[in-house]
Amino acid sequence: MDNLDSGFRKKTVERARKLLVRRIKRSPRFRRFAERSVAELERALVAPDLYGSKYFEPKSSSGGVKASGYAEYTRAKSNLDVAAYVVYKHLKPQRLFDVGSATGFLLEALGELGIQAYGADLSPDAVHAASDSVRSRMVVASATNLPLPDGAAPVVTAFETFEHIPPRLVPVALKEVFRVCSGFVVATIPSFGHNDYGPNGWYQGKVRWEVLEQYQTKDEGYEGPIPFYDLMRDDEGNPIEGHVTIASFSWWTKMFGDAGFIRTGEVEERMNEDLGRFGLLGDQIWHLYVFRKPGTDVPTTPLARPDEIQEAESMLQLPSP
Repeated sequence: MDNLDSGFRKKTVERARKLLVRRIKRSPRFRRFAERSVAELERALVAPDLYGSKYFEPKSSSGGVKASGYAEYTRAKSNLDVAAYVVYKHLKPQRLFDVGSATGFLLEALGELGIQAYGADLSPDAVHAASDSVRSRMVVASATNLPLPDGAAPVVTAFETFEHIPPRLVPVALKEVFRVCSGFVVATIPSFGHNDYGPNGWYQGKVRWEVLEQYQTKDEGYEGPIPFYDLMRDDEGNPIEGHVTIASFSWWTKMFGDAGFIRTGEVEERMNEDLGRFGLLGDQIWHLYVFRKPGTDVPTTPLARPDEIQEAESMLQLPSP
């Protein structure tokens, strides 16, 4: 009986979806209504204060899944000194803009290396909590509307940021990043599937345990994004860590490509070697991407000198290799 009910529900959903698709194609007015409805549903399904001050406070867990946020959010625990190190070592920009700066730890580390680093975050609480040394270089702004002139940033960084943007807004955000960037984008994004330039991704911790096996047996061509209802949830019912867009390496590469970027695997591979030294690869922490705008020269070796690299390693709060 359960199988019959399941089959009936599936057919009913498919029939309703086909009707909606036809109506949306025939009526621009209905399409606008559907888009507004999706936006309102997104706001309703995710807590409005998800990225408020509580997001960065220490969390306890129950049932093995903690509330969205960080168990402990400090400069050392954020690993953003490692992020600063790889950007400095391999690209050594004079200026940089960070999207999703949170409380500014990356800007602090880059500033210590002599880089003019600025940033933006959607959360007023996060920007307000930044240290005095970087708060004046931060603004409250969305990735879909960055407060920069065209081509103002030789390097744009976005560590653990783009997964917080709903799928329908990812193209808008990436076009905005393309507008303000004049060289490279360095990003880490939780991903699954095959990766040409580093360790492959995975589903564990990204989808609900009840559907994990279903996703692990999906065809290799599946790209996502994973539907909202299958995302891993925290104790309060929100997508874990506020991650609303979980997709494959190939999907993200296509999204950046549609925005005009070119994935730069040779630089990505060298950065991944350093991330591996500090334990931030594989099933540990990060999935790295490096993109460039067309016409940007690609360095064949690190742009920082050996003595500068050594000094950076002594200055920063890097974990033991």
